[in-house]
Amino acid sequence: MIEFFFYNNLKNEELIKKINQQYMIQDSYIYVKDYQNNNIMIDTNHNDNKQKITGKYVCFLNITFDEILKKINELNIGTKEKYHIHQTYCYLENNDEQKYVYLII
Repeated sequence: MIEFFFYNNLKNEELIKKINQQYMIQDSYIYVKDYQNNNIMIDTNHNDNKQKITGKYVCFLNITFDEILKKINELNIGTKEKYHIHQTYCYLENNDEQKYVYLII
């Protein structure tokens, strides 16, 4: 299983289904240093990440990390030429459970 935090366009469940039909999804949030114009900045000092962003925790089943990235790229929904993969913690809305996830910035 591969776990992501999706925000902005990718939190749309119809788009998530285009990546893979087998997934689990829950409302979640992360803390970042800054979030403006759909651009996220995360500080390595976690105490400086105080701005809360809501999104979706998505756990994909029976698909590889590379296949997920390929499917996301095929969706062609971003405006940037280059994206970065970051790992961080997200928190589930219903119980504040912490999950270590991939985040596309």
